[in-house]
Amino acid sequence: MLALAVGRGSFGQLVDTVVHERGGAPLHFVLAWVVEHAGGGLTGLRLLSALFAVASVPVVWALVRRLADERAAAVATLLAVASWTLLFHAVYARMYTLFLFTSALSYLALLHAQRDGGARRWTLWALAILLTVATHPYGALVLASQALYVLLTRERVREALVAFAAVAVVGIPFWIIDLVLAGRFGVGVGPGGATRLGRPDRVAEYLGRTAADFTAGPVVLPVVLVVAGIGGWWLWRERRRAALLVVAAL
Repeated sequence: MLALAVGRGSFGQLVDTVVHERGGAPLHFVLAWVVEHAGGGLTGLRLLSALFAVASVPVVWALVRRLADERAAAVATLLAVASWTLLFHAVYARMYTLFLFTSALSYLALLHAQRDGGARRWTLWALAILLTVATHPYGALVLASQALYVLLTRERVREALVAFAAVAVVGIPFWIIDLVLAGRFGVGVGPGGATRLGRPDRVAEYLGRTAADFTAGPVVLPVVLVVAGIGGWWLWRERRRAALLVVAAL
């Protein structure tokens, strides 16, 4: 409802509110503005969220297939669609399925750009990652993981440097908007900061709950972790570059 309320005014008012007051996910607010002015309301925004959830499924399949093979892609996609996190956010009318779609697309575009090279491939990647950082502040983490992957593989570094530099410059409005959001919530890592978790056991507990939420629940989590471990070991032996992307993303 917040995104729809912000989108009830003119487009100029929307931009002013997001840039100077709220910060955060500009692409989500723009889409909410379109939905609101098209008369879709909350139902329309939920439908848009569901559409991006559905669109993410073939992208996840294509990404894992590119990293490993079709069987691994089938298993990974099955785990993704069985996750209550995906199902919940598919009807949550927020930016999270959009973030899943754009971030997965950016990883896939990066793999193609590094394999084939050329201005066209790198431009497509740049567009995908810019959509990602425009969707959520965590897009900066996606971008950082991809930069780390390029450094680890040391392939097409010159082409990548040009593309990453272009993204850094074109993305300046998004970095500013992210700083506005961070300023509103006092995000930090010091005492009282939003990212402070405390003791290592609490961190481990949090990571365990998160892993369960993003797979298929706590009951089958041990099986998922074992399968993931076996898959990671196979990937490191057979497809080192793909394993490096997984390590960078983690």
